Amino acid sequence: MASSSNIQDQPLRAPPPGVVPNLAHPESRAFEIYVAASVCLPLILLFAAMRFYAKVAILKRWTWDDVTCALGVLAGLIFLSLQLVTFNGGGYGKHLWEVTFKEFSANSNLLFLLVEATYGPLIWVVKLSLFVLYVQIFHPLQWLRYMAYAGAVSTGLFYLAIMVAQLVLCAPTHGHSQLAYLTALQPRCSLAQPLVFILGAVSVVSDLYLLILPLPAVWKLHLPFRRKLGVYAMLFTGSTACIASGVALAYRIEIFTTNDVTWLSIPLAVVAIVEFTAGILVCCMPTTTTVFKRLKFSISSLISSYRKGPRSFPNSSVIHLQPTHGDQSYESGREAWRELDDQESQRPSQYETGSSLVYQDAKIYKTTDIKVTR
Repeated sequence: MASSSNIQDQPLRAPPPGVVPNLAHPESRAFEIYVAASVCLPLILLFAAMRFYAKVAILKRWTWDDVTCALGVLAGLIFLSLQLVTFNGGGYGKHLWEVTFKEFSANSNLLFLLVEATYGPLIWVVKLSLFVLYVQIFHPLQWLRYMAYAGAVSTGLFYLAIMVAQLVLCAPTHGHSQLAYLTALQPRCSLAQPLVFILGAVSVVSDLYLLILPLPAVWKLHLPFRRKLGVYAMLFTGSTACIASGVALAYRIEIFTTNDVTWLSIPLAVVAIVEFTAGILVCCMPTTTTVFKRLKFSISSLISSYRKGPRSFPNSSVIHLQPTHGDQSYESGREAWRELDDQESQRPSQYETGSSLVYQDAKIYKTTDIKVTR
């Protein structure tokens, strides 16, 4: 019993030369993952809420990229939850020579394996949402559609193969104790180490592919300055995912060379969360602009109503609109009016000439060419 107790209190590996381990008060960086989650989770929820609000309440139209984007958001939330559960204990965040066998349980190893194995399929769901978004936006461009299809299928098959290989090589088969798990794990799981590097490299390549694929089509578009800013914002966010996957590859290599997995797993998890978040934000951005336009217009119309009150037109200080038999049709005096629909309300300035537009009762009305006769 004493011998077993002594083993449980021993560190998992000897410290590097010149390093004195502090088992009583070890340094920990586990807090970093909570900082990343506290920043990225609200961003994911905010942009997802704006996207689906715009689709349901403003545009009132659904497309296939809405389905894949919803699945991407779900995949991001699942991955983030797995990260928080896995790295809450098990010695993660500490140097390996300051983690005892007692802390590094078989369950914590299984959770870490689950995170590693499911990373590929979950990040593929996020990337699939971007491929489908490209098909939706650039549908007339046949070459881009085929490139998006090829990218989605090839990355999906690759991530699936990596997941199966990791589970086959690293899942324990002999016993469930700590020592039995580690003893059975080491010979087989070491064979999966090259797969980890390949996984990181393919993630970088696929992120670059997603970033570069739409560029030729975007450069040929003649967009207004504000629309160009929106496109640049999407490209900047997409480049963040590329940087995050590149940093993740560097951490995977460092874990192999330094054998300090518990310490380096935290920053690796942080950049993985950033990669997921960037992909989800890019997927949501094209639709969320509708929400910002609606908000901007609501604020401007509120200010206008407060400063000027109802707009006037000839021979009247207040417009009294009376509904007619037509849908969203009204009349006042000898003028006929109609209520702008949701899409027209996003760009009311192009309808406004002189006194042709009126803000009243939180709605927008426009004069028509019809004259009322009595």
